[in-house]
Amino acid sequence: MQKYVIRKRILIGIVAFLVLTLVFPPLFSSFNRIEPWVMGVPFLVFWVFVINVVIAVILILLWKTDKAIHELKRERSKE
Repeated sequence: MQKYVIRKRILIGIVAFLVLTLVFPPLFSSFNRIEPWVMGVPFLVFWVFVINVVIAVILILLWKTDKAIHELKRERSKE
């Protein structure tokens, strides 16, 4: 169970950092460029899209981790 708790904290930290890169001006300004173009869109649009996809995947992993923790607690309470 300790493994899941550590995994959860790491994932929450990653999400917090990624959200900060979208809203915190000093971090955001390093990605706020038109050049280079990536897959036909400006870099900023690509960066926002990638961050949203990564955050969605991490949230799914957090959901599965919480589900596993809940199941472990339920099994321990039955014993």
